[in-house]
Amino acid sequence: MGFFLPICYALAHSFIPLYFFNMAENHSRFLSLAKVKQYLIGSLLIFLFLAAGHFLSSFIPLPAPVIGLLICAIGCAVLGEVPTSLLLVSQLLLSNMALFFIPLIVSATLYLDLIKNNWLEVSLSLLISTLVAIAVTAKLADKNLKGNNSE
Repeated sequence: MGFFLPICYALAHSFIPLYFFNMAENHSRFLSLAKVKQYLIGSLLIFLFLAAGHFLSSFIPLPAPVIGLLICAIGCAVLGEVPTSLLLVSQLLLSNMALFFIPLIVSATLYLDLIKNNWLEVSLSLLISTLVAIAVTAKLADKNLKGNNSE
């Protein structure tokens, strides 16, 4: 549950306005009750997809978050659009994505001896995976740009 605190932080900073002192000028900083409802529904949807992924991971040999993400993607594809509540929460979480790496980075310090003993393998895997990710992203971006220019 290392992702729980960053989610709480991101949600708290979206609900709590930063400018309390001059509320007459900054009333647009406050979220309406309808928007708060949208955020809560979107958060509930994400947690339901994750719970479904955890349930199905006992039957399917994939990680639970991957299964939940696939269910979410299939649901959005069937709907033909991303629901507003899910879009709001996902944009909020993406804008605060750096917070999700903090538990991973802190826990990596537990494995410093293992990393020191296998530095070559770790370095090569990081280098190769980074190069593959860059190449795939460049290929997809190139294909996407060519598709947009032909229209």
